[in-house]
Amino acid sequence: MAHEKRTPISSFTWDFDNKFISYLAFNDDTTREQAEGIGKDVQGIPWRSHPEYSRSKYRFERMSYCDTFPNTVEESKPLGDLSDVEDRFISNENGCFYNFRQNVRAASCSMTHFQLRHLVSATSPYQVYHMDDFSIWEWNGSASKNKLRGTQTKVMDLKKGGVGGLSNQYEDDPGMGVLVSTMAANENLVAVGGFKGECIVKNVSTESIVFNKRLTDNKSAITNYIDLNGDKTLISSNDHFVRIFDTGTFTMTQSFSFGYCINNAVKKDKMMTLVGDTDVISICEVESGKELYSLKGHLDFSFASAWHPCNSHIVATGSQDNTIRIWDLRKADKSLKAIVGCLGAIRSLRYSEDGKFLAASEPADFVHVYDVGADYTREQQLDIFGEVTGIAFGRGDGGLNLFVGVFDKNYKSLMEFERNTIATVDTILL
Repeated sequence: MAHEKRTPISSFTWDFDNKFISYLAFNDDTTREQAEGIGKDVQGIPWRSHPEYSRSKYRFERMSYCDTFPNTVEESKPLGDLSDVEDRFISNENGCFYNFRQNVRAASCSMTHFQLRHLVSATSPYQVYHMDDFSIWEWNGSASKNKLRGTQTKVMDLKKGGVGGLSNQYEDDPGMGVLVSTMAANENLVAVGGFKGECIVKNVSTESIVFNKRLTDNKSAITNYIDLNGDKTLISSNDHFVRIFDTGTFTMTQSFSFGYCINNAVKKDKMMTLVGDTDVISICEVESGKELYSLKGHLDFSFASAWHPCNSHIVATGSQDNTIRIWDLRKADKSLKAIVGCLGAIRSLRYSEDGKFLAASEPADFVHVYDVGADYTREQQLDIFGEVTGIAFGRGDGGLNLFVGVFDKNYKSLMEFERNTIATVDTILL
């Protein structure tokens, strides 16, 4: 994994000149009722206290100083050029598919790597796992429509480099906390990857640790992505390997090396996507590692992919060239769609469980939701402030809820949006 040549937004400096500090803001949750009824900012940011510095003004300034330069493409005009700031907003936001439901400050979200943003994972309509402070937490919300309710529980404490009292001799420094690079969860398991090649898996039903090892001694050891998918789990690593585990026993059954950093590998039936430090997307056999399709069109390294849950021929990929590409493997010579983001690279992609919507997150501030049934031409843009740590649709109900992890020094939280069954453009917009 190469580093992006951009100025990363490592934190949202609300305390610059003390403009936006609010003592209440640190624990101030927001419900949909408050946002709609009294006009409270969904993140609890006190704009009204500083009328000389409006939300729209800060948005313009924030976009103007965020310079993004891809690894492999020379841009004639960087994204920080003021002349095109307005062009980066969608000209016709013709969809409102998910309404704001609540912003949970207690469910704080963090990130450790500016390129890896898969740190939020949902396992039910209201149960979400997220990372903060060297730990994995479970937020379990409720179905209450107007009141913010839920419980926050620590699931894994990785501050000392491991969990469950198991040996951590593979660590260079056993006392050093695990820097969590990625995570995934299903009904029973929570899996965590780390900067030194760690993979730690906990069965939350039995409260037992089922796997706790360093996958590689390679100096480039970051665990980039974990696909906890059915009977097989795919782990993508910076050492060029995809390792395949039996999910039931968590024993490794296969491993394949591909000659470049694998940032994301996702399984669908007998195939898997390979996206990494190359501008070519590979679709390979899970059993053999043999390449079946070579998808060309991206202009830079990629970090995200998602299979359509109801159509095994359709796959979406996201790249540092700021685009999402939709591919039909029956016509693999070119992408069906190329959708441009707003601020920067596409870091995470998720289809809703029923396949009706595709969510795409940028490094900061923007999450896009596309209507699959409208051929991705209808879009909703969630405009927030902060680094996006991950996105996840709720599971078990088709994806009626969408969760967004937000990292910021003062306003980090877990945001929840619920599907608008009417989905009209005049519904409340963020």
